[in-house]
Amino acid sequence: MTHREAKMSFVAEVLPVLIEREENGPDYPLRREAWNTYVDMLHRSDIITDFQADNWCTPSVLENE
Repeated sequence: MTHREAKMSFVAEVLPVLIEREENGPDYPLRREAWNTYVDMLHRSDIITDFQADNWCTPSVLENE
């Protein structure tokens, strides 16, 4: 899985659930934590490599821009 594919999957499947739970606007720390948990799950499931897990940055869509 590439970083782009992981980001697209996260944005389609996880981010909508987070947005639903955000009462006072975007919770960027929660989004970053969810991304890190997602990457960890991909790594533990052998979907991505050690290198990918260690080097993927948080997608800009999850950051306070």
